[in-house]
Amino acid sequence: MNIATKRWLPHTISAAALLVLLYPLAWLLATSLKPADEVMTSLDLWPSRLEWSNYTTALDGVSGVTVTHLLGNTLLIAGVPSSATSCPARWPPTPSPGCASG
Repeated sequence: MNIATKRWLPHTISAAALLVLLYPLAWLLATSLKPADEVMTSLDLWPSRLEWSNYTTALDGVSGVTVTHLLGNTLLIAGVPSSATSCPARWPPTPSPGCASG
């Protein structure tokens, strides 16, 4: 293997891996902008027309559940167990500059 191949092969593999990892995000964005009738029927990445109103519908809530309610649930489900397991850990005090430890 020559020097040029050794130099470009890792970059090519990394670029291919990056495309594989970013494709789901592109699919997520494209699907969020598709009309409702096109979401489950079309496999095209780019929608036939952009529906920016999908975002206002999501923020207004679906079936009486708003985004703020879902965010509150997420903070509750993530915050309570995190603090419950962190509190009894008895974190050692870290010395501060200028304070005598004793």
